[in-house]
Amino acid sequence: YFLVHNREIYAPLDDSVVVVINNKPRFIRRSRGYVPEPIHCDGLEQTSILAMGSDLKNAFAVNKGSEVLVGPHIGDLENASTHKTLEWTIERYKNLFSIQPEKIIIDSHPQFFSSRLGEKIGESFHLSVVPVQHHHAHIASVMAEHNLRGLVLGIAMDGTGYGPDGTIWGGEFLLCKGNQYQRLAHIHAAPLPGGEKAVSEPWRQALWYIRNYYGDDIPFVYQEWMKELPKGWEILDKALQSTMPMIQATSCGRLFDTVGALLGLGMVHSYDAQIAISLETLCGDEKGSLLAYNYDGHILDFTPTVQSIMDGVVRGECRAHLAASFHKTMAIALCETAADLMERYNISDAAMSGGVFQNRKLLEFIYKTWHIGNLYMNEAVPSNDGGLALGQLWLGNQL
Repeated sequence: YFLVHNREIYAPLDDSVVVVINNKPRFIRRSRGYVPEPIHCDGLEQTSILAMGSDLKNAFAVNKGSEVLVGPHIGDLENASTHKTLEWTIERYKNLFSIQPEKIIIDSHPQFFSSRLGEKIGESFHLSVVPVQHHHAHIASVMAEHNLRGLVLGIAMDGTGYGPDGTIWGGEFLLCKGNQYQRLAHIHAAPLPGGEKAVSEPWRQALWYIRNYYGDDIPFVYQEWMKELPKGWEILDKALQSTMPMIQATSCGRLFDTVGALLGLGMVHSYDAQIAISLETLCGDEKGSLLAYNYDGHILDFTPTVQSIMDGVVRGECRAHLAASFHKTMAIALCETAADLMERYNISDAAMSGGVFQNRKLLEFIYKTWHIGNLYMNEAVPSNDGGLALGQLWLGNQL
C-alpha cells in the first residue's frame, strides 16, 4: 500500500544515511533529522560566511558566529532542477536564520556550478568571493570539528578534485596549519583515458593498466575480460598503444574502481561508487595479504599493487582474498607514508578525509595499523563532499 497526498513539497529534505565504524556513527549523508542542528567551531569570528560546497553531494554552509549551519543534502548539481533547489535553499536559510553573508567561499574548480553560483551571489551583493582548494577544504573540515590549530598532516583520499597546478588530485598528503597548506606527497599519477568518462567507466583505466603491464602479451583471462568491454573499446585500446597525451590523476578513488573492474566486478557505474562498494563487499571476512607498493618519500606508487592483483587473477587466486589484500595494502601504505611524513616534519596530529574513508574495510585495517600520533576523522559531517562546506567556511574565516 502507498499513502499519498496532493500537497506540494515545500522544503525538500533527503533521508540521512549513517553507518557505525569502529563503534562510532559516521555520516554518509547528513540531512533529515540532523540539519539544521548547528556545529560549534571554536574561534570563528563574527563575520558571516556562505560556503558553497562542491558539485557532488552538495551541501552548503553558513554561520552565525561560532555556530555553523551545514545545509541539507542537495545532491549532485547535474541539472537545472537541482540548481534551483540549491539557490532556493540558500535563500531560505538566510531568511530563516537572519543571516546576511559578508563573504562567499567556493571550490577552486572553475567549472563547478556551485562556484559559478557563488560568484554570481558575490557580484550581486558586492561581496568578496574566495576560492579554496578542494582537498585542503576536506582536511579543514576535520580541523574545524576537532579544533586543530597546530601543524596537521592532512590525508585526503577521494575521487577527483581540482589541483592548483591544473591537474586532477585525489590522493594527497598535505601539511596544514590554519589557512595554509603544502603538498608533501601524493599517490602516483595514472591516465584517465577518455577524461571524465573514465570516472563512470572504470574499464578505461583498467585497460590502461593491462596494456601498460602486459603489452601485446595479454593473458587469456584478460583476453576474455576484454570481450565484455563496451562497443568501440578497440578505438581506445589503439590510443593506449600510441603516444597520445592523456589527462593524469593522482586519484585514490579511481584505484578502487580500477581494481574492482580488474576483478570482474563491473565495467561501468550505474550509481556513484558502485564498483568500489562491490569491491569492499567482496572482501567479506578475508584478512588479505600485503602486496607490493613503492614509496620514495614523495610519491606513493600503487602500480606494483595493481600488477600483483592482475597476476593473482591470472593465477586463479581467490578474488575475495585479492580484494582484501588490496584494502590491507592501501591501509598499510597510507599509514606508513603518514608515519614517515609525521616524523620528518615533526607533526603530532593527522586528519583523514575524503570519500575513500567511508570504506569500512579500509578503516578496519587503518585502525589496526596506525601507530604514530593522533588520528582524527570527520564525525559531525560526512567525509565525502557533503562535508566540504564546513572546511571551506573554516578556512574562509581565516582568509
